[in-house]
Amino acid sequence: MNTADFSQWMTIVGNAGFPVAISLYLLCRLDKKIDHMQEVITQLSETMKDNR
Repeated sequence: MNTADFSQWMTIVGNAGFPVAISLYLLCRLDKKIDHMQEVITQLSETMKDNR
């Protein structure tokens, strides 16, 4: 995390509160993991089709 990101997060915490900032942070992290999981499921589906 660079200085600009930290500054932006501190602004969010100051304006919206700590629980909102944590929720947004976790949502951003989960989004990346869900995208990766979707790719893996697609690959698994294609592999299963090839094995039939």
